[in-house]
Order: sequence, then structure tokens, then C-alpha cells
Amino acid sequence: MDRLTFRELSQILDQYVIPAKHLFPLCSESLAHHLCTIANDSISEEDLIYSLGNIGYRPYISKDMIWNKGCPGPIWFKIRFVRDVHTIGLFSYYDTSICKSNILKRIIRNAKENPVMLVRKFCWYVNTSPDICAIDISDDEVIDYIMWLSKHSSSPRSTMAALLLFYLDIRFANILSPDQLQFIRENPNLKIK
Repeated sequence: MDRLTFRELSQILDQYVIPAKHLFPLCSESLAHHLCTIANDSISEEDLIYSLGNIGYRPYISKDMIWNKGCPGPIWFKIRFVRDVHTIGLFSYYDTSICKSNILKRIIRNAKENPVMLVRKFCWYVNTSPDICAIDISDDEVIDYIMWLSKHSSSPRSTMAALLLFYLDIRFANILSPDQLQFIRENPNLKIK
């Protein structure tokens, strides 16, 4: 590391890493490369292992075998990353357990399971938007983003955002345009679960 101390790196990692039951798919060598951008410093594999150890994460060489110095092979950790713009690519967009917003959880379920491809694709678009990628995003913030989409994005997206608002809470029907409401009436198969 060039500018950070181990304590500072551990504090940064503690903001973005949470415990998991399973090993993270990337080994420590690959993780060190990704975490350089989060920490804004060069991080070696040894720095990462030591810093994660400081905050209570043990290194493994397999799902059941803990790593000791001198063990050959890659090192893994039982960690997950929080939903944040800094950790894009390190967390699963389908993981509802890292969301606090119930509305976002519903959007994620629809991005995964909705039988209508158009709805599924739009929910995936909303779910992967950097504006929604926050650690503690609330239901109100998700609704505000969808409301903004319904008024300021291109026609297909604004119409789908209106559809999403309508099915999330019928009270939003009074803020939708007549064209958006007409689209919803004409497409009863497009529903949010």
C-alpha cells in the first residue's frame, strides 16, 4: 500500500464486506485487484488477507479448510459485498438479502421471475441502475427514481416506469399521464408480481 495503513484499509473493507456462508467466487489475488479501486490505493494480496483478518474474516483454501501461512494455492474468504456503486461487479444483482427496500426486492423478483420478457427486462434495467445501487436505499428513494423515469426518460422507458408505479401502488395512478394510463389499460398482460 502506498498511502493507507492496515487499520484504514480494514475500515474501508468493513464498509463494503459482510459475512457469508459460502466462499466468495474470487480468490484473494483477484479480489486485491478489484479492491484497489475501492480503496484508491495499491493493495497486495498479503495486504488484503491481513486487513480482512483484522475485521474477523478468516482465509480458506477450501470451503472447510482454513489457510495457514505457507499453504500453497489460492486463498478464499466467506464474504459478500454490499450493494453499492463502488462494488458493482462484486455483488449479485439478484441477491435480495442485501437490499433494505421492499420495493427494490419486488423489482428484483420481477427481474428474475416475471413471465413477460418486457417487464423482466425493464425491472432488470431499474435494478442495475447506478442510481439504485446504494447500501441503504429506501422505498421512497426507489419510488422517486421510478417517478423520475416515468416523466423524464424516453417514451418506452417512461411508459414502463409508469406501469411499474401503477402496480407498485395504485395511488400513483393520479400522477401518470393519460397516455401512460391508456397503455396500462391496453396491456393487461404486463403486470408486476
